Amino acid sequence: WVSPLRPFLKLNFDGGLVGSSRSGIGGVIRDHRGFVIAWFAHAFSPQVDSECGEFLAARRVLELTQFLRLMMGDCLSYITAINDVADPSSALGNIVQDIKVLLSGFQSWSAYHMPRDANKVAHLLAKSG
Repeated sequence: WVSPLRPFLKLNFDGGLVGSSRSGIGGVIRDHRGFVIAWFAHAFSPQVDSECGEFLAARRVLELTQFLRLMMGDCLSYITAINDVADPSSALGNIVQDIKVLLSGFQSWSAYHMPRDANKVAHLLAKSG
């Protein structure tokens, strides 16, 4: 994990399967010192595919903060979708639109893809639901 520069916050998120019939999402918000500002873990049914879980986790972590500066996730399709200026046409289009509306309220933001092993805390939170 690499800390963000001060005064930026880093938001890590993940979505995954919890058992055979539920999905989970999780995320953590940390400051430049690595201190946890907020976190969440939520399980729900019915189960959704992992990509949808990633998008739901991203939307939730955005809902938790008013001062977004940096967001990282290990779901490349999510990072690509929110960085794309075109309207989304996938089945996840409504969630992508929600995320873009949330992002429009921030003065600045960045989104980067990262390997799963650099996203361990959010992954564990998603699994715990």
